[in-house]
Amino acid sequence: MPPLIPSVALHTPVSHHLHPTTVFTSPLRQPPIAVARHARRGFGALSLRPPVPGVGAVSLSGPWVHRHGARPASSATAAATTSDERGGGCADDPPPSPSPSSADFLAPPGVSFESLGLPAAIADGLRAAGLARPSAIAASAARPLLEGRDVVLAAETGSGKTLAYLAPLIARLRGEVGDSGGGEGLGLLVLTPNAALADQVVSAAAAAFPGLTASRVSGSATPPPTPPDLLVATPAGLLGTTYTHGTGGGPGAALWSPQAVVARVRAVVLDEADALLGGGYAGDTDRVLFGLRAADDAARTAAAEAAAGLEPGGTSSLPRKLRRAAREGGAAGFAAAGGMEPGSGEPAATAAAAGAGAATPRPPGHVRQYVFCAATLPPDPREDGTSGLGGAGAPPSRARVRQGAPAGGALRARFPGAAWVTGAALHRALPRVTHAWVDVEADEGEEGEVAAGGGGRGGAVPRTPWKDALIAAVVLPGSGAGAGAGAALPGRTLVFCRDPKAAARAADALRDAGLAGVVTYTAADRPADRAAILAALAAAPGAAPAAAAPSILVATDAAARGLDVPGLSHVVQAHFAANAIDFLHRVGRTARAGGAGRVTSLVGPASADLAAAVRGAVEAGSPLEGAFSRKRSFRRKLRRYGEYVPRGQKPPVERSGEAA
Repeated sequence: MPPLIPSVALHTPVSHHLHPTTVFTSPLRQPPIAVARHARRGFGALSLRPPVPGVGAVSLSGPWVHRHGARPASSATAAATTSDERGGGCADDPPPSPSPSSADFLAPPGVSFESLGLPAAIADGLRAAGLARPSAIAASAARPLLEGRDVVLAAETGSGKTLAYLAPLIARLRGEVGDSGGGEGLGLLVLTPNAALADQVVSAAAAAFPGLTASRVSGSATPPPTPPDLLVATPAGLLGTTYTHGTGGGPGAALWSPQAVVARVRAVVLDEADALLGGGYAGDTDRVLFGLRAADDAARTAAAEAAAGLEPGGTSSLPRKLRRAAREGGAAGFAAAGGMEPGSGEPAATAAAAGAGAATPRPPGHVRQYVFCAATLPPDPREDGTSGLGGAGAPPSRARVRQGAPAGGALRARFPGAAWVTGAALHRALPRVTHAWVDVEADEGEEGEVAAGGGGRGGAVPRTPWKDALIAAVVLPGSGAGAGAGAALPGRTLVFCRDPKAAARAADALRDAGLAGVVTYTAADRPADRAAILAALAAAPGAAPAAAAPSILVATDAAARGLDVPGLSHVVQAHFAANAIDFLHRVGRTARAGGAGRVTSLVGPASADLAAAVRGAVEAGSPLEGAFSRKRSFRRKLRRYGEYVPRGQKPPVERSGEAA
């Protein structure tokens, strides 16, 4: 029986000393098992564990933590501080939550694209695309990205993350391999959770970087005949492309085989990383990442063998400690572990790892650059003071990721040397957004959830019928709603519903109120229909869309991540979000790029407790991390303590014990 997925790791783009590597794929949802086929010693296990501090491919003394808006920046280097400079912080700490007091979309007036180290051609393209100066998050992220370091970019929705990672990565890759990459493209791969976001990345790149070739690929479409500079895909789409078009000896086999794709990739970005690393996306994402990192391990081993004067595969007969050092640290790590005379292979290894034209040498054994971008990056949920990655104080290189651990903790373990760049309003509601909260009766289909214990605390609150509240939230006051003459509020409105059936009921209610331009966007709709709706929205941007264009988009959470709808001024939660993460993504569809917006949340009995916790954090300007648990977990803690206890705070029983 053929494997369920194609293998994705055979060669790397930076070493010509490689041994062939075979990746055997295990059953669905299990990571592939990678082994290197050595020339003389048969198969040797290729570990994919994180590297040893001081030896590993991406290991530093501590995480670099950058905070935009934390202090004035007069230059590109002034925007960043290391963990040592700010008083410590170990690599398995959760990402910091900066104060939102200085949150602003744009960098300070004195910061320009050129001052960040971007070449004139890229700076001119960004300005031609309408950006007068860098965003604040772009100013913070530029230096580590240009240096080729692995980066975790966590910033609030609408902060400009896409161009913040694209511009430095394109500049660095062009500096290393030229504008066209020698006919092989620049080797920039961006993975997204859905095709709509992938198309937006391609469009953003085309608008800001003239001359850049960018393509989205999927298993159902023929890939381009030449390698693009920027390759964008969902994990399943990338695997499908390599399987459909890269195997069987077809016309694209040489170009789109797993071996060829991995060989071209010099930098990989996971956009919406928390979604890609969890849930239904995790299996395919792990296959891609494990394949790439297996090839990295093979490259580092080959570099160590070449520097030490060993035959290909010569490390396979050495002690396990030395094999691991070569695999995870390349020549420098191999030398540090005593595999060769000190200094004998370090200069060549450093040059190979840094790459021609790199601003500064990368960590020892670094092969390709990994970037993880997200607007919500939940830390590990344990409340006992440990990281959940192997116990308190466990070295991140030896940590094992718990199954189901949030993306923040998983990234700390797998990429312990990555630079963490965080936005000033990460996990907070933006102050530019005006919130309204309306208590409503249960919508059709919610009664069972209430009966199951969903929200008894809201029973005594006066509640408006759900349909009436929905129409009132969308219709312009005094426009004659219900008489066939209703008019929508200015700008576009996005209405979020619980599921496709609820979205259909909401759309019918709005049409019955006389509103025009009502369309639905759900996972139940055909991909072609969803693409047509997004194209229609993009074709008529502005605060007052044309009458023929969609003005009210009724959607499920399929529209919550990454979508940038022009002229969207109002978000309505017809059904409250299932958790705080979904809430942040929903409300993040408005007030983008420094603009203002409004959010109206209809709160039914089933969501009363969660909505109260979220509302308290929004009104206090506090992070919503404490309510990141899914609804059932949130309710369990509420029943246990009798009140909402934010993450990291002690429950009332423990507080009273200390007081006594």
